[in-house]
Amino acid sequence: MLVVGPDGVGKTTVRHALAESAPPGITIETDRRAMLPRWTKGAVTEPHRQEPYPTQLSIAKTFYYFADALLNWVLWVRPAIRKGVWLVRERGWWDMAVDPRRYRLRPHPRLFRFLGRLLPRPDLILVLEGSPAMVWARKPELTKEEIARQARAWHTELPSWQRRVYLDVALPLDEVIRQASREIEEVVEGTSSGRTPGWTGLPSRDTPRWTMPRAPRRVAKSALRVYHPVTVRGYGGWVAARVFASVGGFRLLPAGPVPTKEILDTVRPYAAGAASIALARTNHHGRYIALLLGSRGEGRGIAKIATDESGRVALKREAEATALYGSLLPDPLSAPRILDCGEGVLLFEVVDWQPRLRSWRIPEDVASALGRFFSAGKSGDGGPATNRCVGLAHGDFAPWNLLETHRRWVLIDWDDAHAGAPPFYDIFHYLVQSTTLLGRPSRRALMLGLEGNGWVGRAVAAYASGAGVAIAEAPRHLESYLEESARRVDLATREGPMSLEFRKDLLAHIRSGQVER
Repeated sequence: MLVVGPDGVGKTTVRHALAESAPPGITIETDRRAMLPRWTKGAVTEPHRQEPYPTQLSIAKTFYYFADALLNWVLWVRPAIRKGVWLVRERGWWDMAVDPRRYRLRPHPRLFRFLGRLLPRPDLILVLEGSPAMVWARKPELTKEEIARQARAWHTELPSWQRRVYLDVALPLDEVIRQASREIEEVVEGTSSGRTPGWTGLPSRDTPRWTMPRAPRRVAKSALRVYHPVTVRGYGGWVAARVFASVGGFRLLPAGPVPTKEILDTVRPYAAGAASIALARTNHHGRYIALLLGSRGEGRGIAKIATDESGRVALKREAEATALYGSLLPDPLSAPRILDCGEGVLLFEVVDWQPRLRSWRIPEDVASALGRFFSAGKSGDGGPATNRCVGLAHGDFAPWNLLETHRRWVLIDWDDAHAGAPPFYDIFHYLVQSTTLLGRPSRRALMLGLEGNGWVGRAVAAYASGAGVAIAEAPRHLESYLEESARRVDLATREGPMSLEFRKDLLAHIRSGQVER
């Protein structure tokens, strides 16, 4: 892309502002590497002071600049494009046609047009323009008449097939950058399946669950961390995909759909410094998770996005619950740190998690901490009919919401957190969800664990000790958990009907005394 216009319109200012405020998914670099030695040394401060070269020397210099532009494309621009980088430059080839005097060239309109057609065309030219008086006041290197002439020339000298947009620099800089960014996004969307690496959809291009950047390699590899594997099969596929991405394999995948403008507009205010995003579609309609990535693949933030009213309400509830209850988690558990929030978006700090091959197992120190979390809000207001205490619950404690790091465990997704929960609610939820959706532990191992057997028994005992409740009450509380959680199952999700059916079936077996021993 090029930023052009007469001296004084603010080309350098706009170029750098675009690089600093690049929309998510767009990496912008502004450097230019000259392939051939400069024809003249030093900065141009009086562009029209010297007379043009003689005709033969003027033609030679034109071909010299053509060779430099062609080499620059082959050796620098094209490799950058293949890495998914967008380059924003000033002036470019057509600046010589508009202002040949600046280069001490004699006008050669046909030669300029002929050679210009041989060069790869810019995807977009941003033409900056304003009143000659205003431009001259900013930088009085040219006369007002010359500024006006060049402004007209930018409307007539560009080939008809060249995409361009004219921006009025009399507007505030923020508005100019906003308009330019919108044009750039449209170009990116229109060329993502062609010149630029763009995104690819997994596992299907037409209905992707994950939208991943195809390049650069480090970004593509890091993008896969938007997915948290919790099964051996999922872990194997995740590792294979990361190896494939690290050698540039994602560039070989067919280009998929670009994240929608609604999603990009929602996340843009929180994506400063992000070069690309990886997008995951959740089980809830209209809700997404976006991993914001820097140009080297470093995580800049992870955003939960909601595009409908029910999702926005859930995000607000999650933000409040994370702040209210997250600080009560004892070691080694902690809540994710919220970086920012807004309408339809909740931005968290990226957690450097490591995958677990046996994610269905609950470490005893985690179970104990979960019991102490329950106890932090424990009270005896369960009512005379129940004659039991209640406490805090995360509400969706499950393998996919528990992230292991080198020093701690991070518990995410707090929108179902609540006070007044019965004992053992969280640990039973983990076990039942694992059994239902992961197939481990088995139903027999789960029930034997209530009698103190195996790792399930040790985890339940650790929770009971931390919560200060009698482990002998666990079987009774399992029944109450199954009843209450059945009412909370979201049947609109893919797993909802299966989860509800499992709870009803297990509850019926418990009450009939037919549970496997």
